[in-house]
Amino acid sequence: MAAAHAVAVARYLASPVLAADLERWEPVRAHLPWRVDIFEIGDSH
Repeated sequence: MAAAHAVAVARYLASPVLAADLERWEPVRAHLPWRVDIFEIGDSH
């Protein structure tokens, strides 16, 4: 449910999704009928 909300907001605002683990988003991305940019963020230390 959280992924659906994040994708809906990102699409509405024409913004990318920022994710801590890009791999977890692959199944979500595979089911979307449109392209959503998803960027992985992490600790720089």
